[in-house]
Amino acid sequence: MQYLGDIPKNQTIDFFWSTNAADGSSITRATNGTIHVYKANSTTETTTGVTDDEDFDSITGIHHVRIVTTDAFYAAANDYAVILKAATIDGKTVNAVLAHFSIENRFAHPNTVAAAVFDLSMTGHTLSGSFGEAVANAGAAADPWGTALPGSYTAGKAGYILGTYLDQKVSTSNQSPGAGAIAFTYTLTSTLDNSPVPDAAVWATADSSGTMILASGRTDNSGEVTFYLDPGTVYIWRAKRGWTFANPDTETVS
Repeated sequence: MQYLGDIPKNQTIDFFWSTNAADGSSITRATNGTIHVYKANSTTETTTGVTDDEDFDSITGIHHVRIVTTDAFYAAANDYAVILKAATIDGKTVNAVLAHFSIENRFAHPNTVAAAVFDLSMTGHTLSGSFGEAVANAGAAADPWGTALPGSYTAGKAGYILGTYLDQKVSTSNQSPGAGAIAFTYTLTSTLDNSPVPDAAVWATADSSGTMILASGRTDNSGEVTFYLDPGTVYIWRAKRGWTFANPDTETVS
């Protein structure tokens, strides 16, 4: 008899067993009998999922058994016995226990471990430098979504960068207002009625061919966009779906 291990649910088990004559020689079964699987210590048994391959690979006396445990009979937290009934071997009627196995009855399944870890109280699991300490500290921290930015965040920290520079709607986050010394506000209006043109793409270049971009942005509801530029001549380019602009517009920053 052999122990086949403690397996997860719905797995397939393969094992071999042998038949021998009284003198020890290998012989086949005159009557195959039937292989049954019994659950725990009850008389509940099944042949479902059991395949008995006599004289496996034409090897006399060596037999292969496969048990597919997908049927509802094979449940977790149970032991099982694999039993041969009513076989005839060397002229004798043989009943024998061939193997034992269990299903999730002797080990912690990964799902069980995960549930135990994540449902475990942090109390007593916060040793210095441990993962538990890090998780506890993170959970005790103030809600970052309720913290005013940039607040106490210093230059180079994410809170400072977000609070200082992300002061407009996300759809305009491709803006690069420039790094010059002078705040230069450009107003885009319609040539037809002088009304402001909102949500237009505007960019400033150092050359009239438009290859050296200094800053970029989008106009607000007043048709305005502010760039930070150094003194001198710049070239302003405009674009908006459905509109035509005479680009570039030459401006002087002072």
